[in-house]
Order: sequence, then structure tokens, then C-alpha cells
Amino acid sequence: MAFFRKTIANRKINKKIKEGAEVSALNLEKAKSVLVLFQLDICEEYVQAVKLMKDLKKKYPNITEVKAVGYSELKEIPTYFKEEENVILYQKNQVNWFFLPKKKEVELNKILNESPDILIDLSGNSIYPFRRLITEINSKFKVGLYSALN
Repeated sequence: MAFFRKTIANRKINKKIKEGAEVSALNLEKAKSVLVLFQLDICEEYVQAVKLMKDLKKKYPNITEVKAVGYSELKEIPTYFKEEENVILYQKNQVNWFFLPKKKEVELNKILNESPDILIDLSGNSIYPFRRLITEINSKFKVGLYSALN
């Protein structure tokens, strides 16, 4: 069952990648919004994401909006997590069969409809819900660890 689910997700991701993207130049001085993706199961990634959010806001006054999305495959939110402004968490039970947020997950679905200038993927692993988010979010500039799958 998991193989079939991942096969369908791969087809949808590859189709979205083949559609291509608009080519343009962008840097931190011109960006107005940033979205950071991180894996909540790894404490260091969470700490890096929060630090990166604060640093971007402090060093670049032109960046008016910095959000982060954390994903966890654990049943419970780890104890080291503290509520942060503009940090959205989601778990395995909040995604549908195609690894997209369920319709009732309003905050996550809002993220899909936004177009951040820069999307930063801190997760070093190829996590299907993140791969789906990355391909579905219409961002001008996407940064992350290289993967042959992307």
C-alpha cells in the first residue's frame, strides 16, 4: 500500500517539476517573504529554523514576512518545541493520501496558496510531504539540499 501511495506521489511531483518555472533573479535584498521548511523530529533543524527566521528579520528589513513549516512523523509533538510566531507544525495524520494537507488544515492550505519569494528547505531527507509542498508552492527561488528526486 505504501509503495503504491509513494508511486502516485512521485508521478504527481515529477509532473509538476516538468511543467517548469519562471526564470528570474532574486536575492535577499529584494525578497519580501521567506518560507522555511524543517523536520521537527530533528531538534537541530528546529533550532536552525527559528534562528534563521530571527536572523532574516533582523538583518534584512525589506523581508516583511518569514514563516516556517515543520513536519513530524511522530505521534506527539516533541517536548523541545516551543510555540513560535509564524511557525506552523503538521504531522503525518494531517496529510491526505497524496501527501498534501487535508482540506480541514486551513493554515497549511493557506501556505500552498501563498507565493513566498524564497523557499528554504532545511530538511536533509527526502520527506514526501515536504516534496509535495515544495512542488506545489509557487516560490520564485527555492533552496535546499540537492536530491536526484527533485
